[in-house]
Amino acid sequence: MVSRPHQTHGGVVQYDFGKATPSGFARTGILNTPPTILLNALSNLRANYVREKSRLREYISKLNRLPSFTRDNAGPDILFEADYNHEGGTTCERCSEERIVARQPRRQDVAVHYGIIVSANRVMRDAAQRDRVSAELGGVLCFEMEAAGLMNSFPCLVIRGICDYADSHKNKTWQAYAAGTAAACGKEVLSVIPPMEMARMPTVDEAIQATSDSPPPDLAKTLRPKRSGNYQPPHQHNLRPSVLADVRGQAMPRKKVTYYLGKLSGDTGSVWSVAFSPDGATIASGSADKSVRTWDAGTGRQLRELSGHTGWVLSVAFSPDGATIASGSADESVRTWDAGTGRQLRELGGHTKRVRSVAFSPDGATIASGSDDRSVRIWDADTLSVLLNASLDECPFLTFPVEKWHIDVKET
Repeated sequence: MVSRPHQTHGGVVQYDFGKATPSGFARTGILNTPPTILLNALSNLRANYVREKSRLREYISKLNRLPSFTRDNAGPDILFEADYNHEGGTTCERCSEERIVARQPRRQDVAVHYGIIVSANRVMRDAAQRDRVSAELGGVLCFEMEAAGLMNSFPCLVIRGICDYADSHKNKTWQAYAAGTAAACGKEVLSVIPPMEMARMPTVDEAIQATSDSPPPDLAKTLRPKRSGNYQPPHQHNLRPSVLADVRGQAMPRKKVTYYLGKLSGDTGSVWSVAFSPDGATIASGSADKSVRTWDAGTGRQLRELSGHTGWVLSVAFSPDGATIASGSADESVRTWDAGTGRQLRELGGHTKRVRSVAFSPDGATIASGSDDRSVRIWDADTLSVLLNASLDECPFLTFPVEKWHIDVKET
């Protein structure tokens, strides 16, 4: 069973989340739909099935060496009438065969179904309630417990192997086989995604970090002292904790008081990088909404939005004179911008994966960039010609010390 948007639902529905009203229980809220890259993969998967190019059987057959994961070990497929409850025991040996629903014999082959998966905080073991919830939601193909907690945490697709009929006859006989078929289906989904598209996607850790921010604090109460010895930067909406500014500096005495002054609103995606201009008057931010934005550091007013990147902007840096901004992006490019007008000056290509770090040399004559392709490139800031291309074992994060051609590389 694979989650897929249907009618007004995004693929997964949390059926027990809502509020009690005079007319009964009302469901509220909506869970995110799977990302486009996974929905496209499902379309390719279904097309391969129609064209008889599916590799699902091949992947499932590799589990045959594990007896507990085979179809034969799962036993017969039995469905009891909805109003007939389990008679007790870990199996249905005591249950009446007269209450078994008569159905056409099924093939031993695996079938993949696409539609609505219903999730909740408790196990569904009531056939009457199962049928009622399914009717209310326009047809449900699966009940489970974990998916609702995932959909709004990071972009994902839910694949479940069916091991029972969500009634009182539930047992664990089919669980191993169901888990194996779900894993095989997941492998086939991943196999039809182009590698280049996969490389552009954020990792699970990055996606969770980008969506784990708490709501913005009440700005009327934001100016409050914090003792530096126990200082914890407040979480901001759309700001990763890793990019929140700590105003102490390395030389701050432990008892010095620090203040949280406020937040800059405008980015529509998670903020991956921030930088101050040399004079401290302007702040630049790089965001998952593919933009670079500049802000007045004194008032918090947005000055400009610099658009042009086609991927997340992962790093920003000001030139020593504050006239130019460099940005690195998941679109594998480095771009330079006029900090005063917001006009794009140049685009630097050459990296083959996400550019995670950019830095100007102290004299502003060169720009260094570090990428997930494990390389560092040094560019002439005026002509953007490549002066140096070095390969490293790890993804580099860069800083220029005083010496122009000496680069500090921090490996991740």
